[in-house]
Amino acid sequence: TVTAKKHKPINRPRMERIAPRACDVLDLIEQVGDHGDKIVYRYYVGKEIKTMTYAEFQTMIHECAAGFDAMRLRGKRVAVIGDTSPQWICTYVAALAAGCVIVPMDKELEVGEICKFLDIVEAKAIIYSKSFNEKFVKAISENQTGVEYFIPVTPAYDNTFDSKVTSFDQVLECGRLRIEREGYKYPAVTNREEMAEMLFPSGTTGTSKCVMLSQKNIFA
Repeated sequence: TVTAKKHKPINRPRMERIAPRACDVLDLIEQVGDHGDKIVYRYYVGKEIKTMTYAEFQTMIHECAAGFDAMRLRGKRVAVIGDTSPQWICTYVAALAAGCVIVPMDKELEVGEICKFLDIVEAKAIIYSKSFNEKFVKAISENQTGVEYFIPVTPAYDNTFDSKVTSFDQVLECGRLRIEREGYKYPAVTNREEMAEMLFPSGTTGTSKCVMLSQKNIFA
């Protein structure tokens, strides 16, 4: 018989937690500002590499949230789809901060599935990257969804095509004017267990199910 050798337990030191804990989205935004002029993102625009500082990203979030509020999207569902970008992440954070329900969507979905999911969650706005410009033309022109705002990050058309089209930069400008004229403060997070996100994970049975998450879930 062979006796298995007993190994002594390895006592490894725990990794130091560098980032402070965020309990909700307002904690996160405050911590973003703490890093000031350090670079948070490097990304391509065409062949050119752009950079964005933490301070600039915090300002973008504030303007985006104020824009959503001015567009009366507080308490409404805001979808986002497309390639990862500072604008995508800004949309996610700003929607939570403005009191919206964020609905991130899989960019590999067919347009028909996207429209179906938008109807299921009763989304009032969708922000999308350049790759979806042409895909949404038919949905916009034929009024296939209840979406009130189609918001392209890199627009190939504007509100002369349809009044429901508002570019991401126009949302930021709307928020900037709101801040300058009236001021804008994020609404307080009074209930961390209130629904803040609606997520469609990949469907193992052929159909995606909608999962509802709260800020407590997101920041756990």
